[in-house]
Amino acid sequence: VLSWLLCFLSACCFKRLEGYRMSCPITGKSAAAVCPMTGASRGPDIAEIDENPTVVEYKKLKRVMGMITKFYRDGTELKRGHFDEVAGEIAKLDVDLGMVLEQMEAIQDPAVANHPKQKDYMRELGMEQTHLESQRLQFVAKQKEYEEIYKWSEGIVRVCEWLELNLDDFCHRTMGYPQDADPVPQLDNVTAATYSAGLDEITHNLQESQDFFSASVDGRLERFHDQEKLLIQKQLDIVRKYPESNGRRRVIEMELMADMEALSETMEGPGADMARRQKMLTFHSDFLKVLRYHKDKLKVLYLDTPAEPRAYDPKFNTYN
Repeated sequence: VLSWLLCFLSACCFKRLEGYRMSCPITGKSAAAVCPMTGASRGPDIAEIDENPTVVEYKKLKRVMGMITKFYRDGTELKRGHFDEVAGEIAKLDVDLGMVLEQMEAIQDPAVANHPKQKDYMRELGMEQTHLESQRLQFVAKQKEYEEIYKWSEGIVRVCEWLELNLDDFCHRTMGYPQDADPVPQLDNVTAATYSAGLDEITHNLQESQDFFSASVDGRLERFHDQEKLLIQKQLDIVRKYPESNGRRRVIEMELMADMEALSETMEGPGADMARRQKMLTFHSDFLKVLRYHKDKLKVLYLDTPAEPRAYDPKFNTYN
């Protein structure tokens, strides 16, 4: 009877215990880093996790989803920083414009308005005013672009945070783990549609990023950079056939050398580290599997497919 009971209990508990079998005896972790003693791998394959995850599978989903949220949260802070930098430059231009306008007003005083030099000053100040206003328009346009990007990114972070809460709540209700879970905000139809579009945006964004790192690992990106290097070098060879005293040669050569230097920094900088590229490629693979898990297994934010294919703005793509 005792043997039968043990077999029965083993069969009932197998699903919940299977994830713990490869737990590291030192760290007790199975879904995170490689165990230093057994060499256990990164944990369960997310693509094989069904709608009834084990505790270890939940922890893997939770950890990777947390990485996605951090990825976009850090990106949002960086993008907001760009917006703030441009805002600071606009503020400096406003000060300079104010100074120019005050000078122009001052020298229009009847006491000095008839002096021959006054017209020269007015002409120079007018030219400076035009230049500063032109610069300001460029910065305002750039500020608007950065504002769109960081606000888009803030919306993506909200979607990620909601997905994390929903995952916790689902596992809490279905298997009692985690023991405590924060309530999931209920979404009205408009918000649900917005979040559904956001989930599609995240998926597209990460697929584009994955393609970039895949190209950097399999050699396609290196060949592309080599082609660009040759493109620059061929132009340098031509302009250097002309005398150094030639004004156009000096300008074009300087621009091409700047392009070559920027390309060399890209090819030899931190992004050129093959180990980092492979790591980022692996991360992105897990990121996409988790997003598919939310939509295909948990059926969240799964709305009707729009009649027209969704358009994605390339300015939101990031390859960090």
